[in-house]
Order: sequence, then structure tokens, then C-alpha cells
Amino acid sequence: MESKEGYWFDSFGTCPSCENIIIDLIVSEGINRHFNSKPDGNQKVFRAYPQTTSFDEPNEVVPEYLRKDFIEASLIITLSPKASAALSRRCLQTILREKANIKKGSLDREIQQAMEHLPSHIAGAIDAVRNIGNFAAHPIKSDSTGEIVEVEVGEAQWNLDVIESLFDFYYVQPSLLAQKQEALNRKLTDIGKPPLKTKL
Repeated sequence: MESKEGYWFDSFGTCPSCENIIIDLIVSEGINRHFNSKPDGNQKVFRAYPQTTSFDEPNEVVPEYLRKDFIEASLIITLSPKASAALSRRCLQTILREKANIKKGSLDREIQQAMEHLPSHIAGAIDAVRNIGNFAAHPIKSDSTGEIVEVEVGEAQWNLDVIESLFDFYYVQPSLLAQKQEALNRKLTDIGKPPLKTKL
């Protein structure tokens, strides 16, 4: 099938590990009419089934509604960076509002508030979200994070990278520390000492 993007083909195969079917869509800049109209020239391959992502599934301690947004944003990042960025912005804003004790406002202003309470490496990364997104030039991005608008190159990918860091900082590490404290308190109780009064 021909379109403005080029010539489209489908490709079917089987995974050698799990033996499940694999379906790819291929768009090619040309077509070789001498070999059964096969793709010719530069090609792009889109995995139609099964859906895959380069991101790991978030830890189970992350709330389900955030996990769902993150997974969906990672699955569609290749097919629609705009839709992926819209989902990841919503996810980012939800995390900041629930965990960073900020005043609600535009995403741009909320990021600036959150940066004051984050470790420097995460603050720098989240500030890059603001800079890459160029919120000042596109107010709709900061005031309506769910809107599907144009995104800068690499923005959707970077958003998800930063959200992974925030998941670790706000959910995973506190959960691990809580587990370690619980284990320590059990040992203290066993030897007749009082448990820790403050959380680690």
C-alpha cells in the first residue's frame, strides 16, 4: 500500500523463545518490483504485536493509576510521541502534587517549586523537562498537561526517564527503607530493646 510516508508492508514471524506470533508494519521509501514488490531503500519498522517498550514496568509499590499512565505512555512513544508526552506530563504533575507538597498551578510553576525539595541530580533532570518542553513558548503545555500538542525532539523519552527517577525517589526507596526498619525493629524487640521511634 502506498501513502505519503512511502510503501507499507506487513511482516509476520514467530518469536524463537516463546513461539508467539510477531507482526511488524514496514514503511519503505521504495519498492522493488523485480522481487515480488518487496521493500527497497530506507525502511522503518513498527511492531504491531505484541506491544513492547524499552522501559521496565514500574515497581509494584507505585500506585496503580500512575503505573498505568506510565506503561501506556511508554507503549505509544514510538507511534505517537505527542500522546505519550501528554500522558507522561499528567503522570508527572500527579506525582508532584501528591508527593512534593506544592501549590497547584501550571506544570512549569509546579516543577520550579518541586526543585527546591529534590536532590540536585533529580532537580536538574526535572528542570530539563521544563526546558525541553519550552513551556514558556507553549503555555498550553503547562496549563493543560493532558492536551495533545506538539512536542520537542526527545521530550517524550526524557519525560519517562525523569518519571522513573521520581518513582524511585518517592515510592521505591521509602518502601525499601520501611522494610529495613521493620526488620531492625523485630531484631530490637527480640533482644528486649525498644523499636525505633522515628521512621528512617
